[in-house]
Amino acid sequence: MANKLFELKLEDSPMPQAMDVYYDEVDALVRSGPSQKIALTNNIVDFPIRSKTRLFNNYVARSFADRSISRGSPIAVGENFLGPANTNDRFSEQYSVLLNRAKIDIELELKQSDLNKIEESQRRVDAFETELNDLIDKVLSDWETHRQAHLQGISEKELALRQVAWLDIHRFRRRVESQTAKIDRELARQEAIIERVGTAEDAQIYRAYTRLRNGRVAFPTGAHLEEELGLDDLKMGNVLVVGTNPSWADIGADITAVADWDNFLTKDGKRGFAISKTSVSQETHEKQWSVTASMRYSWFFSASLNASEHTRTAQSVKDVMSVGMNFKRISEIWIRRGDWYDSSLFNLPRVKKILEKDRKLADNLRYSVASLLIARGFELSLSFEHEDHYQYFRNQQMSGSAKLLNVFPVGSGSVNETWTKTLDNAASKTVSFADDDEVVRIIGFKVDQMHEIGSDDDAMVRGGVFPTSGHVQKMIVDQYRLPADYFATANAIDSE
Repeated sequence: MANKLFELKLEDSPMPQAMDVYYDEVDALVRSGPSQKIALTNNIVDFPIRSKTRLFNNYVARSFADRSISRGSPIAVGENFLGPANTNDRFSEQYSVLLNRAKIDIELELKQSDLNKIEESQRRVDAFETELNDLIDKVLSDWETHRQAHLQGISEKELALRQVAWLDIHRFRRRVESQTAKIDRELARQEAIIERVGTAEDAQIYRAYTRLRNGRVAFPTGAHLEEELGLDDLKMGNVLVVGTNPSWADIGADITAVADWDNFLTKDGKRGFAISKTSVSQETHEKQWSVTASMRYSWFFSASLNASEHTRTAQSVKDVMSVGMNFKRISEIWIRRGDWYDSSLFNLPRVKKILEKDRKLADNLRYSVASLLIARGFELSLSFEHEDHYQYFRNQQMSGSAKLLNVFPVGSGSVNETWTKTLDNAASKTVSFADDDEVVRIIGFKVDQMHEIGSDDDAMVRGGVFPTSGHVQKMIVDQYRLPADYFATANAIDSE
């Protein structure tokens, strides 16, 4: 019989408050300042850093940090959490869209004589970029000729290594830099025109636009490249200026992690907590977040199981007395953005006007990631009340889809060439799933709010997620300026 998805809702579980307690515990572990919020990941996914691969680690960090984060803000005022946040397009790409629109707005207001100078400079930029593209095409053509003549039949991995070395030996970076310098001079000339005829705000936007164009960095997408070839910033710069963005390199905004990876990977600082049937949360996060929880986050346990096992599995899971969550190390990794990023732009009237008109863009730029919350050596423990339920659960072969609270993986298996193993303690009737010490996972983000245009409730509705009655009531109260307790009073009258 084929497997089917088994799901046990929180309200039907032995610990309906489990998700709320988990949020409280995370808040206590990684307390944020008054100006920041915590956004949790939908599940604690692999964060595959290595000890001696700084560039690859920055690629991994940028992959998570350069995301637009939205949805999930609870109703409670002063709440620290955004809830289980959605991540979508790259934040830097949305920021680029904003700058382009602001730049066009500025040019529409220029005198024709000044606009002519800008357009004349831009035509020179276009001509220089055409010459640059021709040079890049020549580089690629030379590489392909070399590959066909000398590198037939070698593996993809070896081919990537040879390409890095070939670019380095032929010093293509130096050949290209003279061309990019011409482009930079023309962009500087455009900035100077705006500084002379425009406002300080206009000049700030133009500077940000130019810096974003130049604020791109290439990182290797595989740790083995950095380890075996000794990649450094100069060699990756060859990849950057050629601009091929091959499968083994990722070109993106200048975003790096401020971290001591060796310290994180080698030194322990065990942190953890347990959730039992008697655990109490001071908040009702899950109820406030039911706009998303009703669709994805309100499951206590889920797994792909043979349909004949569903009833017995439900009985076993309902026998769980406590859940333990322990980490060998939890750290907050700060994110540094290059000078391409200017957070003060969001205070400019011109930028605010653009965001007011395009609320979807405003939603995508509402929060920027300030730091990553990562952990290693995770261990999840389930303690049962009765022997028969403990024995049944420990003998179940859970697939990779099994999850607790729809966040934590349940079961054994490979994680990025390391392992999660199953441990048993018959005396305490406990089944544990423990990562190898090297397995690193991301559990969430700390984010800074960039602007106050729109709201998280609005973002959820535009994102196609149906809000709860609580969110609808809050939006009605805000829109029509009703008393804060309007619906509470109305409900009381109705109940009478």
